[in-house]
Formats: sequence, C-alpha cells, structure tokens
Amino acid sequence: MRMVGNVATEASLHILAYNIKRTIALLGVPGLIAALQG
Repeated sequence: MRMVGNVATEASLHILAYNIKRTIALLGVPGLIAALQG
C-alpha cells in the first residue's frame, strides 16, 4: 500500500508544478508574488 501513497504524492507535485507554471504564464512572476503577499 505504501506505493500508492508515493504515486499520489508524486502526482500532487506534478499538478502543483503545472499550476505554478500556468499562474506564472498568466500573471508573471511579479503578479504571482503580489498575489501571494495579499
């Protein structure tokens, strides 16, 4: 069962990386930083 958890974690990291890259493409780095700071 431990393998399933590892696969889920790896998939989550891929999804997070995709979302960050997409956000940078839409907002740019300064926009992303401004959004994270509030």
